[in-house]
Amino acid sequence: MLKRNQIVNAVIFVIRYFGGTKLGIAGLIHAYITASEDAIDNAELRSWLNKKRLLVTFPYKFAGKMKSIMQMILQK
Repeated sequence: MLKRNQIVNAVIFVIRYFGGTKLGIAGLIHAYITASEDAIDNAELRSWLNKKRLLVTFPYKFAGKMKSIMQMILQK
């Protein structure tokens, strides 16, 4: 279901408690597909963003200024 919906970096766990009814292979497949479809339909999907790491070195006296700059960047 994840491949069909082109969802990456995600996982779906389906936990089934045996209630006494044997579903057989086809029934289990149908149950797991239905559960995963419901999970995807009710999920809040977000676009995948490629991010880069950046190492910035600066003198300690600029720490306050850098903190202000980073807070402004992160708020966007």
